[in-house]
Amino acid sequence: MLINSLVMSYSKAIYLHGTRTFSTILPDYVEPVKVYSATGITNGIHYPVAFNGFALLELEAALAEGRITEQEYLDTIAYIPA
Repeated sequence: MLINSLVMSYSKAIYLHGTRTFSTILPDYVEPVKVYSATGITNGIHYPVAFNGFALLELEAALAEGRITEQEYLDTIAYIPA
């Protein structure tokens, strides 16, 4: 089972702050961090309840500023509900 607070911390560190990359986090957390960043869901629930994932502008900024690669961006936005 994944630790929710670790998913959240990795997500913020990668997408918002650029202090981590996907290559520096535990491998089991890579896809869950992408899912959480796009949807706010970790371990099958919204955590915290009011968070529904980062705004598209935040994800685009992470890409533009080199915090994530184009492939990581595409992987992440693929999880955004239609």
